[in-house]
Amino acid sequence: MELSRTVRAKRIKNDRLAKNLPVLNGGLGENPCPAPPSIVSALQTFADEKHYASAEGIPALQARFENKILVGNGLKPLLMVLQLAFHRLYPDGTIVHILPSWVSYQEQTTLLHIPTVQVETDASDQWRLTPDKLRQTLEHHQLKDKPHLILLNSPNNPTGYVFSMQEMRAFAEIFDDFGTIVLFDNIYGHMVFPSFEADAGDIRDVYSKTITGSSLSKNFAAGGYRLGWLEFAPGMDDLFTTCLCISSYMYTCPTTPVQYAGAHALSLSEDIPQHLLFQRTMFENISKVVVHKLQAMHVTCTVPQGAYYTLMDFDFYHDKFKDKYNLHTSDDLCFYLAEHYGLITVSGSAFGIRKPYVLRYSFIDVRDIDVAGESFNFFPIGKFLHTLKEWLKIN
Repeated sequence: MELSRTVRAKRIKNDRLAKNLPVLNGGLGENPCPAPPSIVSALQTFADEKHYASAEGIPALQARFENKILVGNGLKPLLMVLQLAFHRLYPDGTIVHILPSWVSYQEQTTLLHIPTVQVETDASDQWRLTPDKLRQTLEHHQLKDKPHLILLNSPNNPTGYVFSMQEMRAFAEIFDDFGTIVLFDNIYGHMVFPSFEADAGDIRDVYSKTITGSSLSKNFAAGGYRLGWLEFAPGMDDLFTTCLCISSYMYTCPTTPVQYAGAHALSLSEDIPQHLLFQRTMFENISKVVVHKLQAMHVTCTVPQGAYYTLMDFDFYHDKFKDKYNLHTSDDLCFYLAEHYGLITVSGSAFGIRKPYVLRYSFIDVRDIDVAGESFNFFPIGKFLHTLKEWLKIN
């Protein structure tokens, strides 16, 4: 076993900082914005709420949802609870992951020894899932009317893509044909860029057998609070009950004061709407610069429509990397850039990408963020891109 690649990226960053070595961070996808002050205030207000709560959520949190919820210490452990619960209910069932996928999806099913099917996407499509690929994979593995759970993530980590409503309708038709249970990982749901909001799709609007996962971490810039939730659509009672039983033995409940802070966050009141709009606008503006600079370097990259990620494909430099630097894989490239230049990224292999020389870049190294004043400093991102450009120019 090994550490999560994103956590390992943070360790490399911290180790270099401890040695006073230069660091330009594009690794762990941690929202750099401050948490909205009203959420911090809610946490302080309810700090004396020390009682055990339930994994079903305190009443104030339950009231923010239309359906049953399960709450936990972030979305990551809840995804493991859900995949374990699915396996207990359906021992012969299959988990379906769409590649590239967030690093913990695959590692969790490996730890749990659950049969897993992977929907492979193509570099020529810049790793965007297509309805044809989805249908072909489900048909190939003969999953029609057999228990299976697919994890669908939008806005997507690691590509930054957001599936349109048209795409969601096409996926829903396939899910309906096959009787699919969908885990909709919507952890970046409030981070769709303003220019794409009108086109963004939500699988819940067109397909009923869904479980939706999110948390405070990304949207509300409060990763360390560790509060996530799963919302179960009507008809998912067996999965909900099994998840609840597992959670009762695993962690009982997430921190009670944080649940009150979460209830306030989901009220979308006070300073929160301004905060969310600022974030979406800031990351969209930064993404335009990042994409423009990378393309000028002959680096093929995904064009984000949400969140703060892009996948960088250095295929143009294939021969140079292999012959001059003896770099043969995405891992080789990732560690070379970290060790020699302090450029922290995550290897594409962590997301299931077999193609060499693919890295995920998180454009989160933003400083001096002033939400009220609508200002920020992304000089470190510019420095990252400049350093990368100068290295690529070496003959």
